[in-house]
Amino acid sequence: MDTELYILYFLLLIALILAPILSNDLLLQRHRFYRIGHIISVVIVLIGILSDATLLVSAWILFCIAGLILHFIERFKGRLTLSFVATNIPFLFSIIGSVWFFSGVNDLYLLGYNEHWSLYAAMHSMFLGWMYIGCLAHLASNNYPNARIYTIGCCLCLVLFLFVAFGINGIPHLKSMGAIGLSILVPFYIFLFCWHSQNTTARLLGGTSIVALLYSMTLALMNEFWIVQPPTTLGINSMVTLHGIINAVIVIPCFYVAVRLNYRTLQATQKTG
Repeated sequence: MDTELYILYFLLLIALILAPILSNDLLLQRHRFYRIGHIISVVIVLIGILSDATLLVSAWILFCIAGLILHFIERFKGRLTLSFVATNIPFLFSIIGSVWFFSGVNDLYLLGYNEHWSLYAAMHSMFLGWMYIGCLAHLASNNYPNARIYTIGCCLCLVLFLFVAFGINGIPHLKSMGAIGLSILVPFYIFLFCWHSQNTTARLLGGTSIVALLYSMTLALMNEFWIVQPPTTLGINSMVTLHGIINAVIVIPCFYVAVRLNYRTLQATQKTG
């Protein structure tokens, strides 16, 4: 296995651990069944990868499907509102990411993607699609100020992701539109959260997330539009060594913790009020 693949698997391991914790904390109110399923699924996936029994990775697909069904059962109140649809989008991306992950591990060449690009697709689906939109979905569904704006953000992110997906395999201009749109929209909504936040530490963490994200997005746009070859580190494109690591280690965790801290402050304010 080459160094780039090691890095991709390391980043995906972070996603496998963090994404369901985020979903359970922010969207499922720490559901015991989901937590147990998460632990079992991660163990099965690790056994499958380490023992070359890669078909076992299908357990992750089943876990993600179960998560969507569980969320639907727990949150559906008898009518299909836009806010409810928005809260399901992260779970939809969890399934998409799991399919790409399974495809990459098993060399299925889904849509012509090799192992590397399948894992890239899985990584973006999990970090931006599952976790980032998961934070927005939480903000859209828990009586936050301007919750409707975050609902719209969830839907817009989904549309832009589809632009990128269809652009890669058919309409190149769509990919560019999607990449530019996400580069504007993602930091904008973190900034909006910081503006509305009632917790000083949450604003600081949100600001850290924005700064790291802007640098990360700059790398992504340079990789998309650069005429010359992007710089390399240890023979690997900087998109892998920096873009992915920054998103996985700084951007998403900081935004998640900021949202969680602000939610606690909001709850405390409502109780005293």
